[in-house]
Amino acid sequence: MRQLRISILSILLAAVGCGGDAPGDGGGATPSSTCLQYGAGGGGAVVSLAGAPQEIATSSGAAMNTSDEAGSPLPGRLSPPLAVGLCGTAGLIYLDDHDGTTTLFYRDVTAAGGIPEVVDAAVSWSDAEAALLFDAACVPHVVGSTFDDTLTDRVRGDDGTWTPTIVAADAALGGDPGSVHFEHADLSADGSMRILGTAWIADKSTPFVASRGPGGAWAIATYPAQPAAEEVLAWAPANDGSIHAVYLKPNTYPCDPCDMNLYWGRVSPGGTWEEEQVSGTVWGNPDDRFTNQPDIAVTAAGDPMIVGRWQRRAVTGSLKESELRIYAPAGSGEWCYETVVTTPDGYGGGDGEKYTGEMPRIALDGAGRIHVAFHDLTEWHDANQWANGIQGQLRYAVHDGGDWTVTTLLKQPGQSESPAPLHGFARGMAVPTSDGATVYFAGVQRIWETDSIYNDSGKPITFKAQVFRAAISE
Repeated sequence: MRQLRISILSILLAAVGCGGDAPGDGGGATPSSTCLQYGAGGGGAVVSLAGAPQEIATSSGAAMNTSDEAGSPLPGRLSPPLAVGLCGTAGLIYLDDHDGTTTLFYRDVTAAGGIPEVVDAAVSWSDAEAALLFDAACVPHVVGSTFDDTLTDRVRGDDGTWTPTIVAADAALGGDPGSVHFEHADLSADGSMRILGTAWIADKSTPFVASRGPGGAWAIATYPAQPAAEEVLAWAPANDGSIHAVYLKPNTYPCDPCDMNLYWGRVSPGGTWEEEQVSGTVWGNPDDRFTNQPDIAVTAAGDPMIVGRWQRRAVTGSLKESELRIYAPAGSGEWCYETVVTTPDGYGGGDGEKYTGEMPRIALDGAGRIHVAFHDLTEWHDANQWANGIQGQLRYAVHDGGDWTVTTLLKQPGQSESPAPLHGFARGMAVPTSDGATVYFAGVQRIWETDSIYNDSGKPITFKAQVFRAAISE
């Protein structure tokens, strides 16, 4: 584990020095050393990794490219796979083989030695859609969706068995969905479990929120789709019942220039969407610069916090540098940002050590601290001058109201150290306890038997699902 404390001054200097979204450089947010006014001020947190990571499941498959994850214990359809209850209990859902059948498991990961429990004994890998969350009494629920049932709530009994209950949703959704995708799940301030999802009915998408109060039944409500979005990239609910989203607007491809502006929107129950531009786009002159891969959380006061990867690309599309940024509203429709990390922790490729901030995930604890899990990128060009890139390493940034503390939880060799096999890490996420004193992390190591991301056939890949735990102190 490596740890780095970054002062607000150095954050500001790094932000201004790298060009980015500063005034006159694409519009949108501006760098600010006072952008994040959330939580109690401090001088930087101390992060202590608690022992070795828990090895949850190891599986193998074959992948042609970086998006192939067939056989992974933590595919993207488990959203989220990791959750922490108000009592401090942490759990993980994952897929693994059991007697020749793909099975959905749950494991208590509060400490090492948790026993796997079967949640669903026969899951089709292609349609395993599920979200884990704890209710106010700290009982774990796995809400899943298959093509047979719209929504099913599986609840853990005291003996470790899981009982399914069908959640009636057709009436609220206006029909029987052909498929459902989960976007977000959490426990709200009043103790209600809530899930944001999208249902597809006759090829039309319908966003909805499913909520269940303490001891009550599930209620389904729809809300209007974001009308201007090409794609909503991240969602989050607020305690006042509103829904927040981060999205892009449509481009006509091929586009030159392309509009890569990042937008935030919010809709209240029964209302219409409001919108603000979070960050802008520079196209050419001489490089393209914009922020993508966003994630969003909403503070107790209802303010959105957006994390993303800012990048600089050549006109050919090749990545020249990238960094981790966080954006927040600065009032009157304006946004500010802080640059958190600008370089990887030794995870280098043939193109150098200039790439980080990959696939960030953000979470807030009850004290308002900001927790971000992210990855570095090892980048290189092959003999054909084609750009290659693999995300890897598990890194973590926490903001205590004063400074950022950045820690590398898992070190991996980049392409320079290991041209083949290629080592990566994906789907990293951080989930803090309510008091923020403990943070749990989950993700999947990938060891891919190839030296390129361009393959004519699937190359052997090994997946290893892991859980990490860290103590946080001032």
